[in-house]
Amino acid sequence: HAEASVDEQTAGIRVIRDELHAKKAEHIAVGEKEGSVALGLRLALVWALLRTRREAEAEAEASEAESLHSESALAALVWGRCLLRLGRRAAGYEALRLALRRSAGAGTSVGTASSSAATDTAAVVAAVRREAGAAVDAGRRARE
Repeated sequence: HAEASVDEQTAGIRVIRDELHAKKAEHIAVGEKEGSVALGLRLALVWALLRTRREAEAEAEASEAESLHSESALAALVWGRCLLRLGRRAAGYEALRLALRRSAGAGTSVGTASSSAATDTAAVVAAVRREAGAAVDAGRRARE
């Protein structure tokens, strides 16, 4: 059963990647940079890759999300968590500090930035995990 779970997760990753490539093509066609939907897909992909212990791929996707969405506190947060997971503590902590600075720069005061960021982070992490779970479910349905 564990092998089926890995197969389902791999299929789910494929679904996320396909959706991400489709969104990327849409943005390229009209000369725009990636939007928030593509960012959400990219971050869901990072979580799914981490769940399947594909850390190098996850780091590459998180790094690309950070590069393409340089204003996003969430992209920096996920990249930082990914770096920490890989044992790259100094870089991971710097990315987390960057996420906090971006969050504070988005209109919150310094005093409320950490609590606001924590609330936003919890909501976003839950949403990303739901998205990754939905992709695994889609992969399971595709195999049936």
